[in-house]
Amino acid sequence: MSSSRFFFLGFAVDEDLRARLDGCASAESAFLSNPDYLEQVILDGITWVGRRLTQDAVSPSDVEDSARNVVSLIARVAPGWRRNASSATLLSLEETVRGTDLLVGD
Repeated sequence: MSSSRFFFLGFAVDEDLRARLDGCASAESAFLSNPDYLEQVILDGITWVGRRLTQDAVSPSDVEDSARNVVSLIARVAPGWRRNASSATLLSLEETVRGTDLLVGD
């Protein structure tokens, strides 16, 4: 079993955002299925949508830039969703891979 820690920058998926993500246009759904753009993780029963920050160390300006990018991408796939970058959450997570399962825990 391999394990790695990473930062994840994103937003908790509430009912409104879930409905918007579920109704996204097929052309935009590629942004949700490609982790280079957006990724969804589940932590303690809460689904989060956002992006991994792959650097070992992240500067505050990198976090700000990434938060703006995540907001832009979510707004693109979930029209009408409005948040600003300063309300994003930065999580430190550990990924454990068992076979084909991706488990995320803190």
